[in-house]
Amino acid sequence: MASPHDLSAAAHVRRRTIAGMRGALALNVGTLPLSFVTNLILGRISPETLGYYSGIQIFIGSYFTFLVFGGIFVFTRFVPSFPPRDRVPFLASYTGLVASISAIAIAAALLVAPETVAGMLARFGGPHAGVACALLAASLVWGFGSYFLYSVLEATKATIVDKASVAGFFVAALCAWGPLRDRLAADPAGYLWWSALAVYAASALLAAVLVVRTGEFRARAPIRWTLPPRFLPTVVYTHLDTIANYVYATLSLAMVLFWLDAAALGVLTAAMRYVALLVLLPATMASVIGPAASRLEAAGMRGEAFRQAGAAMRTVDLGLVPAVVVLILFADDAMALFGPGFRGSGDVLRLAAVSLAAAPAIHVGAALAAGLGAFRAYLAASSIGVIATILGIAVLVPRYGLPGAAVALTVGAAARQAVVLGVLRARLGFPWPGRLGAGWAVTLAALLISLTVRPDRPLAAAAALGLVALFGVIGRVRWGEIRSIADKAVRGR
Repeated sequence: MASPHDLSAAAHVRRRTIAGMRGALALNVGTLPLSFVTNLILGRISPETLGYYSGIQIFIGSYFTFLVFGGIFVFTRFVPSFPPRDRVPFLASYTGLVASISAIAIAAALLVAPETVAGMLARFGGPHAGVACALLAASLVWGFGSYFLYSVLEATKATIVDKASVAGFFVAALCAWGPLRDRLAADPAGYLWWSALAVYAASALLAAVLVVRTGEFRARAPIRWTLPPRFLPTVVYTHLDTIANYVYATLSLAMVLFWLDAAALGVLTAAMRYVALLVLLPATMASVIGPAASRLEAAGMRGEAFRQAGAAMRTVDLGLVPAVVVLILFADDAMALFGPGFRGSGDVLRLAAVSLAAAPAIHVGAALAAGLGAFRAYLAASSIGVIATILGIAVLVPRYGLPGAAVALTVGAAARQAVVLGVLRARLGFPWPGRLGAGWAVTLAALLISLTVRPDRPLAAAAALGLVALFGVIGRVRWGEIRSIADKAVRGR
């Protein structure tokens, strides 16, 4: 039986978790219009403009994949286990290590293969190498500041840092639509790259300020080289997960840019904006569940970690599946919002949106595996899914273009869900979250209706209502569960 101290610790973590979810979700929902309108403005200027904007995000994501060793799960695994005084020295040591490795790798590339580097940058709009390097440095401070804040259960502050870049690009897009439209028209890629540098520099400064305002910074020991035992193996495994994430989520976009062009990337980016809107719910849950699970595991309360993760998956499906069904059935109208260049691309959105059925397991499940230290088994199994996804991209994108890229995204998501759940079940004994199967069944039914019947708006609305009701039945949704979720969301109880 758990001791009163254990119960008190579990209650404390649960309160911090719920408070963090509430704050992070409120900020995510509040900034949703900014992110969407930014993409909408850039898409209405031209598909190429949206493609260059997406290219910058791919550039930063590629840096975090191949040169930022470890990433957020390193913070999730180690920071909660440190005493508060050692957390900031760890942040400084880890940041210095990654910055040094990045500087050496970039300098070597510029010296040994300058033409290759220039050719790569040309695909992203041709920025000056100095601008690109400065952007990467700012993004490192921004990213690590956010990761650190998440790991100390300051999810609201971490989300503020994340969304500062969203707000900054929104301002840049408004300027491009209004007073700086001529400058954008003269050099779309140049305008967006300089805007990105300004946005990420400001976001990095904000991250630094919020880290300084934490209790961990006030209680810090003198800055020294602080890396824990087993740091290197953990970094290796978490870095492999970062590469797996890149393959699943970004490789299709990168291949569209390299094998097709910026306009095609703009169309796929427009479709993925809707996917990104809906994936915020599971991603937000995961950012809090991982550190909470790590703390509960350290206190010997793995069962409580399972309970919280299972409840998070069920809650995500309850909010996500109805939205995905509507998105699939009304995909043509959704893509038309981006302008004439995006009409007729509804099937790209439909095929990509099915991948959201795997989002609860992918995000919350991976965070749980990181928090409980099961990453070695997870990454070993992930190699199967990564290989399947790469093969799918290599075959589908050159042959079928944008629809092939969308299918590759969904195939990759399904493979990753199977890996995550298989490892959690076999390695940790995590029970199967049955509602996930109901989500897949209803989502695939919506896709089948859309591709075969091609329903008009009234018929699509009727189909959406019927499928949502079907999900409620086979997913065993109860009114008491809905009331409980509303109570936690509104009151934090």
